[in-house]
Amino acid sequence: EVGCNHAQSVGFSTDGFATTPTMRKLHLIWVTARMHIEVYKYPAWGDVVELETWCQAEGRAGTRRDFIIKDYATNEVIGRATRVPSFSDMAPLRSMIIIYVAATL
Repeated sequence: EVGCNHAQSVGFSTDGFATTPTMRKLHLIWVTARMHIEVYKYPAWGDVVELETWCQAEGRAGTRRDFIIKDYATNEVIGRATRVPSFSDMAPLRSMIIIYVAATL
């Protein structure tokens, strides 16, 4: 969600899912291909955390999204994460959602 909000705030996307017009025409969405998370200190219940995020190039034609997780009260870095996205066709996902909804009725 933080990544999608960031993409929308910098004008990359307007749909809330960080997709481009071409991706929407081809029915493609972003999925996480790989994620690495390091947690130095877990927040306690009720603690407020702040996430910083940015994108950078990964390889010849890829991108990755990095995150820094901070304790809002102390500004202490309590974790870091890196996410490498990939594209996926929305059709199989729609089928899974329909099956799930039908099973819960």
